[in-house]
Amino acid sequence: RHRSKFFSLSPRSEADAESTLQDKLSAYGDQPRTQRMFSVDDMVDEHVLGKDHDPLRMPAGGGLGEVLLWAAALPFAFLYSVTIPDCKKPKLKKFYAATLLLSTVWLSVLTFCMIRTAESIGQYWKLNPALLGFTLLAAGTSFPDFFSSVVVAKYGDGDMAVSNALGSNNFDILFGLGLPVVLKVLLYGEPEKVKKKGLTQSIIILVGLLLLLILVVVAGKFKLTKPVGTLFIVLYICYVSYCLVEFLGW
Repeated sequence: RHRSKFFSLSPRSEADAESTLQDKLSAYGDQPRTQRMFSVDDMVDEHVLGKDHDPLRMPAGGGLGEVLLWAAALPFAFLYSVTIPDCKKPKLKKFYAATLLLSTVWLSVLTFCMIRTAESIGQYWKLNPALLGFTLLAAGTSFPDFFSSVVVAKYGDGDMAVSNALGSNNFDILFGLGLPVVLKVLLYGEPEKVKKKGLTQSIIILVGLLLLLILVVVAGKFKLTKPVGTLFIVLYICYVSYCLVEFLGW
């Protein structure tokens, strides 16, 4: 099986992942090695959704909170089911390109709606747009990356979880910021003016957190443990608190 060369999870997480993989190997029996590959469907179905998960069916035996969450997500689940081919079905596997394209379209639509909602909230409460960008929008647009990291981390692949977190930030900074600026100049013929309030401090914090990540990971011999994860969560809470103090004057 694949084993991470650089980053690894804590011993307990690795043991859980190893147990899952051994169960799957037993289920495959004497099949050739090339047929023992574990797909993303396996990861999502077993670790996140459950083997018999159907978003259009009310969860059996769930509590009130789970039922309310299912009811809130049901309209979206229905729209996805009728517009996006389910490649897990054998007869729809050949439409994987359409699935990827339509999923990207839906992601773009939902992101646009989230941005407009954040703008409305900011205008109503007279909040600084930078505050919404540093907190609400940053968290909202990163949830797909968070979901992906959770799946691969539960599967025992520490390398992929870390590279996903770092790679997505590189993409956001370089391409996600570069392309809109280029389009703005091409369409309107003038550069984008950025308000400096809070930007310099945020860049310093970003560089500092990156250096801290390198230091913690190297000091821990490339082991991602529960204390390391807790430290990162606490640091993020501190960062959000700083943004609130900086822009709201609390």
